[in-house]
Formats: sequence, structure tokens, C-alpha cells
Amino acid sequence: MILAMRKEEHMNRTLIGLIVALVIVAGTAMGWAQTNLTVVRGTDNGLWAMTCDGALICSSWYAIPGRFSSAPTLNWDPAIQKYILTGIGIDGSSIWRSTFNADGTWNDDWTRITGASPSPVAVAGAGFSAGAKSMGLTASGSANLMSVDLGMSVNEGAGAQIRYTIVATNGDGANFAMETGTIMFLAFTFTQYNKGVSCEMSPDKMIKGSSPNAGCVPTFFGGNQGVSITDNLPFTPTVHQVYFEITNLSRSPVRLEP
Repeated sequence: MILAMRKEEHMNRTLIGLIVALVIVAGTAMGWAQTNLTVVRGTDNGLWAMTCDGALICSSWYAIPGRFSSAPTLNWDPAIQKYILTGIGIDGSSIWRSTFNADGTWNDDWTRITGASPSPVAVAGAGFSAGAKSMGLTASGSANLMSVDLGMSVNEGAGAQIRYTIVATNGDGANFAMETGTIMFLAFTFTQYNKGVSCEMSPDKMIKGSSPNAGCVPTFFGGNQGVSITDNLPFTPTVHQVYFEITNLSRSPVRLEP
């Protein structure tokens, strides 16, 4: 990756790639606050970060030196108590890694990982990956969430729980729909050519306003099993977002899908 400092003049509001965010929630009895870190890739492939507290009071966007050619991946590692940012360099193949402290402070510690890849980075192991995506400004919305890479394994499976919140409104204060719940995801492979995937919506959910009627769709992204989320609103929205958090319940890498 070619690291390049850029002037912090203004950020082009048209962002490409996946908006990635992680939320850490800690006990208030310990005096900890909720921290939300968001990292995005701009139209110039530059990296930008923003932190928000539990009251959604957010910092200004600040530039992270360096550029990615595809969407960044952001994970929280409880073992080292740091966020880990990974992605593909501007050359389109080199793999890079850096870290943030729990308060969102970047550690200026870019490390090149051995190997090369033309695709967005997948992150393995139990833990959390999270994001925020538009579901489109139509009543029937959808968004790709994730896929799992079982590779050439046989008689293998991978599971995940995806906690989601859908927020939709048409801006008049009268029409709004909110839903929070959980998607159960399961992928399996018996042979190299015999793969399957399924998903179910947990019956435990909370709805405010109109029901978004959320559903999940098992699908394939390339050769990897994955899942998308859909809804069906009773109005045409001007804001239509899904926020989600993935718990990887396998030893296989998970990829956030664009």
C-alpha cells in the first residue's frame, strides 16, 4: 500500500465501499462509556475515521494516512483491547493491518501482512464485525450483510448470529418504522461441490412505529455462502438504514459484503 498524508481540508461526502462500525458496551459501574468507531473509504480511496459516544455525540471526521482499494474491515479484539483495521492497499493486492485504541485513537502502526489478495479482507475467529448500510429509498428494501469462506473444507460448517436494527422514516414525524432482532445463519459443505446455506429470523424482536417486516435471504456471493436482509415498509422512506453486528460462531473467516 502506498501510504500518503493528505490535507484535512474537507471530506467528500460521497463515500464508496462499505461503512464499517464497531460498538463496545461496558458496564457503567466500572466507569466505562460506550465508544463507537466508524472507518470509511472515501471516493479518493483515502481512509477517514469518526468516534461517537453513547449519546451519539460524534467527533469530526479525521484522516487516517493511507489508502485502500476496497472496503475496509474493522474488528474488536478483546484479547488486546484494540480495534483492528485491515484492508487491501492501493496497489490492489497487498494486505495491511493497523490498530486503534478503545477510545478510537489511531496507533500509527501500519504493518504489511505476508501474501496478497485482490479481494476485501475477511476476518476469522469468534468476535464481532459490524456495519451500517443503506437499504435503499424504496418501500421494499434490501442490503447484503456477510458471507463465510469455508474454502476447500469438506464436512464442515459455520454459524453466525447477526443482530440488526432497521431504521426507516419519511421525515414527516408520522411515518416511521424501527425493528431490532437477530438473524440465525448457518453454512455447511459436504463436498467441494455440495454446499448449502440457511437463515432464520429469531421470533424475539422489538418493533416501534410500523413494522418493517424484516426477513433474511440465504444466498451465495461468488462461491461463498452468505445472507442478505430485506424489509417491506408501508411507506416510501427518505431514511432507510440497517445497523448490524455479527458474532462469528466458527473458525472460518467472515467477510462483510458490499
